[in-house]
Order: sequence, then structure tokens, then C-alpha cells
Amino acid sequence: MKQRIATGALLALLMAAWVCMLVACGEPATPPRSGAEPPPETAPTAPAPAPAPPPPPPPPPPPPAAQRPPPPSKIDSGSAKPAVPCASRGLAAFPWPNPPTPSDSALIPPYLLWPAGAEGKTLMDVARRLEGSIAAAGYLEPKYLGAGCNGYAIMLDLEQIQANGVRKPGAAGFASPAAEPGFTLAGYLERLFYAPPGYYREIVFVVSDEGIAATTKAPSPGELRAIAKDGSAALPPGYGALPFDWKYKVLALVYEFQKGPTDGDAHQIPPTGRLSAQQHLKQAHLY
Repeated sequence: MKQRIATGALLALLMAAWVCMLVACGEPATPPRSGAEPPPETAPTAPAPAPAPPPPPPPPPPPPAAQRPPPPSKIDSGSAKPAVPCASRGLAAFPWPNPPTPSDSALIPPYLLWPAGAEGKTLMDVARRLEGSIAAAGYLEPKYLGAGCNGYAIMLDLEQIQANGVRKPGAAGFASPAAEPGFTLAGYLERLFYAPPGYYREIVFVVSDEGIAATTKAPSPGELRAIAKDGSAALPPGYGALPFDWKYKVLALVYEFQKGPTDGDAHQIPPTGRLSAQQHLKQAHLY
């Protein structure tokens, strides 16, 4: 009897074990975990945003403006060389290129100065050539004045002339009082106011690279002498370094006046008037 009970219990135990095995086989096997197993993966975290770049530095202040240099006396537009001072800076100024309106004018061609050619000549050479003709014609005190930057004017004596343009003989031919002791412009004008009736003339030579731009009103003899009284007896040496090239012209301005029988009755003979400039130059023995 005891053997039968033991056998039944054993069968029941085997059945239970078999059922457990069936249940265990139906479930997926899970691998055992060990202590070295890494932790379960987690979703990657987004990187922290980079810090904003610092603002750019402010721009540097502008440099101080350079001071503008004073205008030079003469600028050489073809190069960057330093400005060259005007040769006429040491002379009193003749109003050029706006001279007082002359009675007539004439251009002096270079071949009359140098028949063999003017190559290599300077503005000083021109002055020396004119000085020779002026002295040979008997003029007493020519005066140099500046005409523009590098030009010059030579004002001759005021002279009394005959109707044909020839200077009156002797001391009566020159009305210039510059050589008189104690000369004053007021005294000269008074003397001219009471001068004898007749014709008077003053010639001005201009050597310049500037032509006449415009003329001003006709002058009186006193106004011309007021211009000439500050003139120099010699030309500054700087003109010896300036070439007499094609840009320069030699011009003769002739101012002729007529004095009437009444005191103070003196007036300029207008342009295209009595005698031409060439006639005046020939009669003055300057041509």
C-alpha cells in the first residue's frame, strides 16, 4: 500500500515538472545580467548652444585732416616738383594782363631782335637787346616792372613829340621829371597841367607769356607816371634762367596824348587814331 502511494506521488511530481518545462519553453530566454553590464542606453542629449560671439570693436577714429598748404606762386602742372617762385616777385607790378587801353600796340617779331635766330636766348637777353635800342634812341630813365609771374614791362620816358611822331629836340623833348631833384607826383602833374600845347607820348614794352586779357580805361599821363615811378632801373637776375621760347611775346604799347591850348586840356588819342604803333616806333628810332 505504501509503495503505491509513493509511486503516485512521484508521478505527480514528474507531471508538475513537465508542465513547468513547457511553460518555461514558451517564454523567451533572458540572458543573465552581470555586475559589469553597461547601463541601458538612453537617448542622446542635445549639445549645449555655443555662446554668442562678442560684438565687434568700434571703428578707430578718423585721422585728423591735413592742413592745406598755401597756394604756390607758380605750379608746374606737368610734374610734382616744388613750386618755383615768380621771377617778378622783386619788381613793382605793371597792370598785366589788363593794361590801360593804349592808343595803339604792335607785336615785335623775334627776327627783329635777332635776325640770326633766337635759339638759346633768355628773357634777360631780350632785356639787354631792348636796353641797347632804348639807349641808342636817347631815352633817359627806362623803368622795369613785373608783368605777370615771369614777365616784365619796360616803361620809357614821357616825351613831347612833333606831329609826325619825331621827338622834339633838346631838353624840351622829355617831359619826365624823375631826374629833377625834389620830384613829387603832385608837382609833376601840375607841370603837365600847364605844359605847352602839342603831342606827348609814352611807350611801354611788355615781355610776357600771357597775352592781353582785357584793357582798362584810357589813362592820363599822370596815371602812367604814377605806375612808372616805382619801377626798377635793372631787371632781377632770375630772368637769366628763363628761356625765351615760343610762349613769350614782345609787345609795344603806345600811349599818345594831345595837350590843347587851355590849361589842363590834355586827353589821350584813342586807338586807331593819328599814328600807328609802327610809325611811333620808327620815328622814335626803336624799330
